[in-house]
Amino acid sequence: MPAPAPLREVPCGLDEFAAIGASSQLQMVGSGPAIERLRLQVRRIGPHFRTVLISGEPGTGKELAARALHSASPGAQGPFVVCHSATLGDQAIEGAEAGYRIAELMKMAARGTLFFDGIDEMPLEAQGRLLRVLRRHEWAQDGLGAPPKLDLRMAASSSQDLRVLVSAGRFRQELYHRMATLSIALPPLRERDEDIPELATHFLARFARLYSKTVERIAPEAMALLQSHFWPGNVREFESV
Repeated sequence: MPAPAPLREVPCGLDEFAAIGASSQLQMVGSGPAIERLRLQVRRIGPHFRTVLISGEPGTGKELAARALHSASPGAQGPFVVCHSATLGDQAIEGAEAGYRIAELMKMAARGTLFFDGIDEMPLEAQGRLLRVLRRHEWAQDGLGAPPKLDLRMAASSSQDLRVLVSAGRFRQELYHRMATLSIALPPLRERDEDIPELATHFLARFARLYSKTVERIAPEAMALLQSHFWPGNVREFESV
């Protein structure tokens, strides 16, 4: 296994952002058709993407998919920098400072991946600032031409259909086209209930280790209840049960 990338600390004034190296554990649990398609997409897209949009309901694992793409990319040993998109609309951040923050994030993620978590929650003004920064760095319109000095990949997640937001005037069309050059749609847990036994075993083993407990198995009746539940919060809800 290659040596992990060094941890990138968040600079002063960027408290709401997180940067990690490539050593984070990645595990997409399941063996059903949907998760196998996702693994195939990661293997196909990871080595080549410059921008990718990951969509799905809350709790479906969009950040995990982004980390998997990063780990499959040529920048796997570089940083994976997370930006919580809604924070770019902070009232305390104005004009030039906001543009500076976005530029700093891009520098932090150089030779790695910049992940915009919840880009559908990014305010219109912040979207415009992001576009201006991208134009200054001369990104190609199709999202495949990041300047060599940055060697940067970008991923974004959305729980809403950005095309609907574009039609409603709540998301900038140019930014949508830049980010959605490639796209991955994650299925809700209710559409892959065949993976629930594996997920249950995975989380049970994890929490057993964490709390030094011994749990041999889940009763068939309990498993049937888990598989019949609708799981509106998807895997995140399932993990908390």
